[in-house]
Amino acid sequence: MIVDDEPVAIRVMEQYLAKMNHYKVVNTSTDALQSMKYLEQDPVDLLLLDIEMPGLNGIQMFKTLKNPPALILITAHREYAVEGFELNAVDYLMKPVAFPRFVEALNRFEEIRVNDGSVDSEDSQPIFIFVTVDRRKKKINLDDILYVESLKDYIRIITRDQKIITKETTKEFEQRLPSISFLRIHRSFIVNINKIETVRHDEISLPQQNLPVGRSYKNEVMNRLGINQ
Repeated sequence: MIVDDEPVAIRVMEQYLAKMNHYKVVNTSTDALQSMKYLEQDPVDLLLLDIEMPGLNGIQMFKTLKNPPALILITAHREYAVEGFELNAVDYLMKPVAFPRFVEALNRFEEIRVNDGSVDSEDSQPIFIFVTVDRRKKKINLDDILYVESLKDYIRIITRDQKIITKETTKEFEQRLPSISFLRIHRSFIVNINKIETVRHDEISLPQQNLPVGRSYKNEVMNRLGINQ
């Protein structure tokens, strides 16, 4: 559920979530009181909540809920960060919210759901993957991956401190990665969206590396990252 007194902000969140096919927006509202009544009757898994709203603000509304959902606070005001922490919010996002930062918040939500047992791990996004290296299965935490490079029938997986080569095609490996966090930017490269630092029209910067954006991938890349061309 998305609650924000700015319809434009709601549309941005809806557009972001539309790129993630395992999320469904069940309700949106610009009014805290109406939202409170809805949540009393129809519980949700996750609430994206603005703080500054007329009448009853988001924090006040959330405190009235008997069975509150997981919470991501979205606001233009930093001064509410402490109260957000006290509410055990999954994350605290500052407007305007960039798509990679939004994805990072949802990844935190997914991890919490798995760790507290509120969802079957089979229905959640994986947090690690195994690849074959020297006839052994090596575990790699997905959050550690910066990017993946194609080497014909092999791939090179780059983390901050490792370069791992395994016999697997880029297409096969891409199918094993959660689309919420990984993006194909070139026929030879897949990047971790959470690790992107800057974007140019033909290049993406990651820690320690700049990678090209393929001409045929450009529109999809910019769309996924919420960047107007």
